[in-house]
Amino acid sequence: MENKAYMYVLECGDGTLYTGYTTDVEARLKTHQSGKGAKYTRARLPVTLIYQEEHPDKSAAMSAEAHFKKKKRAEKLAYIEEKRSKSWNLLRFLSSTFKIKLDTFFPWSRCCLKNFIEFVNILKSSCAK
Repeated sequence: MENKAYMYVLECGDGTLYTGYTTDVEARLKTHQSGKGAKYTRARLPVTLIYQEEHPDKSAAMSAEAHFKKKKRAEKLAYIEEKRSKSWNLLRFLSSTFKIKLDTFFPWSRCCLKNFIEFVNILKSSCAK
């Protein structure tokens, strides 16, 4: 059985987008940021993670990457925004259900992964009580 894999999108220092797949987004991002990632991103530092999508295995993530790369830039950005909006609406619903203020966890960004994980862990602990 394969591990989960991720399709991810970086915004490069020159404003272009780079799409890849990995089994460890955080480690792969560090590799890109250190200038040891893909040849494309090495020449376009700094890079920022703007989107990631979980898939059940490497094959599915690679397929999602290939499909995403076929889109035009505007379509890619619209896709990302649509996914973010759905996630944000879910977060709002969960926060109102559990009476947790979102500003505590997301003061400046809708896509701060560490804050999101912390938020989910607090929801889990609320459910356990």
